[in-house]
Amino acid sequence: MTLHAAFDAQRIGDGDLNGRVEIVHQDRPHGPVLHTADALEDLFTSQRWMPSNRRSRIAYPAPQELVVPFLKRLEPLHDLGIDLHVETSHPTSVQDPATEEVRTAVGRFLVEARIGRHDETDHQQVIGFVAALDIKVPEVQVYYGRNAKACINLAIFRRDHYAKESLLTGGEDVIFAMTERFVSGFGSDERTFIEHVNRLKETVWNEAQINERVGRLYRRFLTRGNLTQTLNYAIKLLSEPNSRYAINPDGTTTAWNFFSAMTQYVTDKAYLNTKAEKTLQIAEEVCADLLGLAFDGQADPT
Repeated sequence: MTLHAAFDAQRIGDGDLNGRVEIVHQDRPHGPVLHTADALEDLFTSQRWMPSNRRSRIAYPAPQELVVPFLKRLEPLHDLGIDLHVETSHPTSVQDPATEEVRTAVGRFLVEARIGRHDETDHQQVIGFVAALDIKVPEVQVYYGRNAKACINLAIFRRDHYAKESLLTGGEDVIFAMTERFVSGFGSDERTFIEHVNRLKETVWNEAQINERVGRLYRRFLTRGNLTQTLNYAIKLLSEPNSRYAINPDGTTTAWNFFSAMTQYVTDKAYLNTKAEKTLQIAEEVCADLLGLAFDGQADPT
């Protein structure tokens, strides 16, 4: 596949998009996963999403109308090498309130550009575009982060590397502008990111410290009502002897292992339109609070 083929909407369907693109119909936790080679073609044949409220006057854009402008903004990074990963919700039959025609459409989708090679921490830089049309306030998102090579867990350590906007107020323009900013500054935080990961890997907790940190997080999550399931999932992974995140026989683990167990929940269970935001929340709780790191990945002077 050549990325230029994806930039030209007129060439969709000519076969140029086969190969280095993967599509996964997976938006419901525990739901089936389906694979097909014709990723963007499948997504671009989706009709416009129609809300169930027949009186709604929202003009929902077709997936192609949102994705092509996003891909065009990635053109300056083409020479670095880009693979595309696509996730969608399961196709649903929707009825046009005007014509009563029944169409097939997807309500949520993600297009993630995986750019260049893996760094010394085995992470690859990614820029992802997300649309959620089947929720009360349809929204679009964009994020800039890194995927771990082994587990494909996403890491976002900076709040300004994620944005969410409403489609009802023209939010796609904000998202496309943010994409351009990610592209223009691409890789500028590479050294900071590597230092951040290395610090997490070098921070070792004994059993008492693990219990203290887990207890602290539990109290906070139960009070605020967020990330409780994420923490439960991580504890299970840490406690299973055959898990890649299992606590060491001497009762120790690293902050990086704990962080990775938390983000594994996002990889395995989160809806595609919540993955980036939950990843950012985990970074705030684990990296900022437990390690005293500010949200830009620098040490917090206080």
